[in-house]
Parts: sequence; structure tokens; C-alpha cells
Amino acid sequence: MIPRFMVWLKQAKTICQVETIEFAINGDIAYVVPEIPTLGDPRYRAYDPEEVVLLLSTGLRDKNGVEIFEGHIIEHRYNSPLSGELVVHRFQVAWDEMYSRFCTIGIGLRHGIDLSSSACSRHFEVIGNIYENPELLEEV
Repeated sequence: MIPRFMVWLKQAKTICQVETIEFAINGDIAYVVPEIPTLGDPRYRAYDPEEVVLLLSTGLRDKNGVEIFEGHIIEHRYNSPLSGELVVHRFQVAWDEMYSRFCTIGIGLRHGIDLSSSACSRHFEVIGNIYENPELLEEV
């Protein structure tokens, strides 16, 4: 898999695709350039790593074909097999350092879900991200 990134521009408060990540000789990120389609847009410049948050793609897609990135908020809706009532769970997509995998951080749940299975992602829908839509993480 070729790594794909999005970037949260902290000052501009916007998320963009990444055009370029330049590395220093020591392996640290020297700068990041976002992909901004409008010629002359002042956001199109090289950003210092402290000015941005890089968001790595999980390599998975949701039930609508939307690529799932770290920091996305995903939702799972289903009818309870016991009561038949609609059940809604929302999760934040995060990288799990301990197990080196993408997982979810659930709202009101004890354990997250391992996203390493592509079959699992087919039941989720990307509904926003933690930077532009933090209110989506409130209890459903």
C-alpha cells in the first residue's frame, strides 16, 4: 500500500490532501505542502511540522466508498437483534501504538474496534472528523 495523507492546517482550520512531504537528512519532517487547487491561495505554501497535523489513511473505505483516515469520525447503525430498535455507535479512528494498527475509540464503550479487517469497514460511514466536527463525538 502506498501511504496517503491528509493534513489539518491548524491556523486555517481546514483539512486538505497532501501534495508534498519533505524530509530532512535525519529523517524528521522538514515541511508539508497541502494540495490546494486554487492558484494564488495563501494557504498554498510549505508548512512547518508544528503548524499541521498529518492524518494517515487506513487503506480502508467506508460503506459509501469514502477513504477512512486517522481522525475521521465514523458511525455504525444497525437494528438490535433483541429489540429491533435502531442502535447508533460513533467512533474516532486512531492509530494504536501498542498493537501497531488502526482502531476506533468508542463513545461510551469499553473497547475499540480493530479496523485491520476490510470487512469491518463496510459497516461504517464517515460522518466527519475530530477537527472540523468535534460535536459529533458527543453521546448519540
